[in-house]
Amino acid sequence: MLTQAVATVVVSPVRAARDAVAAALGEHGLEIVGSIGSDDLTAGLLQFGLSAVVVIDVSTCEAADLLSQAAAAGCDRIVAFGIAPAADEVVIGCAQSGARGLIGAEASLAELADAVAVVARGEGVCTPRLVPALTAHLARVGPAASSAEAALTDREQEVARMKRRGLSNKQIAERLVISVSTVKTHVQNVRMKLGVMRAG
Repeated sequence: MLTQAVATVVVSPVRAARDAVAAALGEHGLEIVGSIGSDDLTAGLLQFGLSAVVVIDVSTCEAADLLSQAAAAGCDRIVAFGIAPAADEVVIGCAQSGARGLIGAEASLAELADAVAVVARGEGVCTPRLVPALTAHLARVGPAASSAEAALTDREQEVARMKRRGLSNKQIAERLVISVSTVKTHVQNVRMKLGVMRAG
């Protein structure tokens, strides 16, 4: 059981699934502030605030769309769960969309709840089975990303370094004395130029 409640939003296009996961995570000590389907997800996420951890079911064909909508809404605490075996493209897509938690379909609800707590602290977590696909992708894009970094502005490089350290958009805004919306713009520019925010 978690020692303190973590504001959590559960997202899944399947109502029965999201209701069941929300109820179960609530029993594990998380504070479920909402559950959302795939219709107008961006507006739904905004009403719950951006400080909550967004737990997204990526086991369906709508996974990419759900992740992109969450990223577009400015969510930077995303846990993607339900990743099937051998679904390397889903792992990479989740990473490129900014998910800090990558949880396989074999994970228990207790493990999912623990992952939410880790991401709430500004850290990252990945099911061991998914690590090879992620590291292989980073190895492939590494040289290209290094070259692309030269195209980043000084401020974009500064924001990228802070994101790699696990800082939230709000924390970066406070440290750089700029607005959160400006930070989001920089983050989107970095992701477009590098393809994925690399760990470092």
